[in-house]
Amino acid sequence: MNNLFFEELRSAFLKKDQNLIAEKISTLFQEFNLNKYLDGKTFYHPLGFIYANLFQFENKETIRMHIWNENYYYIEPFMDIHNHYYIVNSFIYKGCINNNIYKVNPDLEDNFSIFEGSYTDAGDRILKKTSMGINLSMEYTETHCEGRLYQIQRNTIHSGKPLDKRTTCTIVFTEKPMNPNPLVVGAINGNCEYIYTNKPVDKELLTLILCELK
Repeated sequence: MNNLFFEELRSAFLKKDQNLIAEKISTLFQEFNLNKYLDGKTFYHPLGFIYANLFQFENKETIRMHIWNENYYYIEPFMDIHNHYYIVNSFIYKGCINNNIYKVNPDLEDNFSIFEGSYTDAGDRILKKTSMGINLSMEYTETHCEGRLYQIQRNTIHSGKPLDKRTTCTIVFTEKPMNPNPLVVGAINGNCEYIYTNKPVDKELLTLILCELK
């Protein structure tokens, strides 16, 4: 895949042209099955999905792939409520996603602890509990299914997961990134520190997953 292809895909996202996005992503998966583009790019994420950073533009915007399938990878996420320092543009390639939106209740007692994130040189994720807390409650849930594009604005507090156990895949365009300091919250009575190893996905498993996504 060359730079021009990803520029065209970004343009389709910016125009919210769902038909063109679907066409480009179909081409993307054909290429995945023909060459070794994903070699060294696919990892397990602490939130329970498999991800790959497919391309990064000069302005730090990215194109990413997220895949959920509990038969191949499952982890109970202790801190799945968070926000982003960029605008999330997510196209559902396969399956359905439940996106939960939360609101802050500043006058209520804290029901979550705020964690601070960092990375080791090896790419491992470290989350440490701070002395700060926050009160959050779910405001609403929206469900997005195959062939649809949805957007999460910067700093919106949310959590997301597949609607069911079917293999679910999204292609995400991260738009207009700001300073990388997202909010991550966890249980008040949780551990003081969590470490998630940056582990690559086995090639044979990746081949099997891509076959299911055809």
